[in-house]
Amino acid sequence: MFYLSNAPLETPLSTFVRVSGMHWPIETCFAECKGELGMGHYEPRF
Repeated sequence: MFYLSNAPLETPLSTFVRVSGMHWPIETCFAECKGELGMGHYEPRF
């Protein structure tokens, strides 16, 4: 797996590890909202 970032060079590696782990809880939340709240027709744009 690869990640691309525009963070400053001084950013510690631990910050990248922490932020990369935040993807899974967000995706899980979207999946639950689609099923429980009927948000299947809503698609966020980032």
